[in-house]
Amino acid sequence: MKRIMGAVRNQVLNWALELEMEGILGAGMSFNAERAAAGAAGDPHSY
Repeated sequence: MKRIMGAVRNQVLNWALELEMEGILGAGMSFNAERAAAGAAGDPHSY
């Protein structure tokens, strides 16, 4: 299981670094109070 989690973590990191190199930073993004509350109360898993 540790190998799988490590592989997934590395894939996500590589993807984030590629996006950053392409100038996709997510800077200036924000959530309104309603969206923040929905995210805080919801299920953190995406399927």
